[in-house]
Amino acid sequence: MTLYKPTLILKSLLLKKGTQVAYEAKFHAGLNVIRGQNGSGKSTITELIFYALGGEMTDWKRPAESCDFVYAEVEVNGKATTLCREITPGNASTGMEIFWGSLEDALTAQRQEWQRYPYRGSANKESFSQIIFKALGFPQVRGEETSNITMNQVLRLMYADQLTPGARIFKLQEKWDSGLLRQTVGDLLCGVYDDHLYEARLSLNQKRKILEVAVAQLRNIFHVLGRAEQDAMAPDLEQQALSISQELARLHDQLSVYKNTATLIDGRAASKAKSVETKYVSDIAGLSETILKLSTERDEIAMDTLDSVQFLAELNRRLVAIKDSENTESYLGQVKFNQCPCCMATIKPSVEGSSVCELCKGDSNESDRKINIFRMRNELETQIRESEKIMVLRKSRAQALISELTDLNDRRNEAYRKLKGFSKQWPTETELLIDNANVQIGKLKQELVSLREKQKLQEMIKRLQDERDAMNAEVTKLEDFIKARENLQVALREEAYKEIEKYVIEILHQDLKRQDDFSNATSASIDFDGNSILVNGIKTFSASSLVLLKNAFHLAFILASTKKDFFRYPRLLILDGIEDGGMEELRSHNFQEIIQRYSDSLAITHQIIFTTAKLSPKLNDDKYLIGPEYSTANRTLRIPVRGGEAHQPIA
Repeated sequence: MTLYKPTLILKSLLLKKGTQVAYEAKFHAGLNVIRGQNGSGKSTITELIFYALGGEMTDWKRPAESCDFVYAEVEVNGKATTLCREITPGNASTGMEIFWGSLEDALTAQRQEWQRYPYRGSANKESFSQIIFKALGFPQVRGEETSNITMNQVLRLMYADQLTPGARIFKLQEKWDSGLLRQTVGDLLCGVYDDHLYEARLSLNQKRKILEVAVAQLRNIFHVLGRAEQDAMAPDLEQQALSISQELARLHDQLSVYKNTATLIDGRAASKAKSVETKYVSDIAGLSETILKLSTERDEIAMDTLDSVQFLAELNRRLVAIKDSENTESYLGQVKFNQCPCCMATIKPSVEGSSVCELCKGDSNESDRKINIFRMRNELETQIRESEKIMVLRKSRAQALISELTDLNDRRNEAYRKLKGFSKQWPTETELLIDNANVQIGKLKQELVSLREKQKLQEMIKRLQDERDAMNAEVTKLEDFIKARENLQVALREEAYKEIEKYVIEILHQDLKRQDDFSNATSASIDFDGNSILVNGIKTFSASSLVLLKNAFHLAFILASTKKDFFRYPRLLILDGIEDGGMEELRSHNFQEIIQRYSDSLAITHQIIFTTAKLSPKLNDDKYLIGPEYSTANRTLRIPVRGGEAHQPIA
């Protein structure tokens, strides 16, 4: 069977009450039929499947709500994954635990090997819907129209239950439900966001993040330095530093001359001058010490920012590299070695069909490898978010330091001014020259430190600017590409709708001659926004015909997804009670056989699960049937009797 992505296949369903098993069944790709009398619990099983995969359930049937946990082993694009949700009656927003492996391994795994996700995501934690969407490969559909899309919304178009009126194509939802949301889900599953556009959007998102990081890093560096970009990138920094060093040497030589030739004023005046001068000098020294301390902190923040800049850049490069490696492997497959790259000896091939590495002979399970890559990508995204938060805090502190240093420098300058004014009254001209020389030396030393820091940052800034400019060019190119692809969406939507319509008409023509409009159907108009489907412009039919039309639409949807690989429909369909609305047994048998013929003819991996109280004799085959034939005396949900092999129903 050929695997189209996304594909979601249910492999096992397990319901537990405490340590006891209330229900356990294995499912398979293709057609799965659960049969039994009305009231035997068939609908309870489909509700549990819907809930286990991420659907919302508030009105539980009594047997199910008395249980504790439901487990579902699924294949997500061919990878074994186990989902677990606690049954919490009255709470539709229960989270989910995910184990990236089979149910058998999940039940014996340590607690830390499971990952728990909430129903609703936040800035710090993704929801389980987001995680499943990533695993399925759903595109990142952005904007207002996607704010409420969850697994529940997607499953509403994959599960036709008994409670939903026959005229509706989405599963009934009690709370507010918008036409815009339904249209968005319909377009998503129809594959309007095609593979090329999806990949371009993912690439655009990654490059925008890299661009944002580069811009933010530049901005943070300039804020920390308290300088403009042009000033920080001045081409003559080395020449400026050389000139300042030469001027410092000249002032030191001059200062030595001044000190050797200084004359003293009279003792009484000197004593008084010394006392006042000591106070000013003490004030200046205290301010200078504080300025030095804060300047050191500012410089440390600048260096920490450099480290963070490099760390964030490396994280983003790794994130891009992981994506590239996934794409490369998907195109080229796993690399095979015929000779050892070290000693050039011939490598003995592993047993065909095994998952052993050709080179080191260690376990090389493809599913585990993809799961590890997926987990690494999530961890990198978390580290990036945390690092960006730290950068924001550093930026805030750096700005505060700049403001405080400005104030302290003003106060020190004022102290220098007072000292200078005092010097005009008391010190000699030579002493005044000495003071002025010391002031100039201090200022020049500070300027030299600042220049040295700028020189350290200049190389980093230049690299970030080059990266920013390159990313800008790539972002512009991708935006132009995406715009062109979006213009093709109208045609793509029309193609998807026509494929579904073709199958709806084809299925209705195979119905028993009970509805003239079905036998003579020439059009089937799909309206996701209006939550309906019209045949020959008509949407009002008998109750049983409406049920058949609803199920025909859902069957047509999955069939269309197996003919057009651009569909994002996960190739899983659940139909509950296909003979509702008073449908006669012969008509139900005919529809079951239509499903069987289509399913058996498909070469694409898919899964159809339906329940019936009127099984067609042609489907009475173990390759289709799931579990025994249920009855009110032999219900679907049962628990073991303590101490024996006999069973009793929960309800």
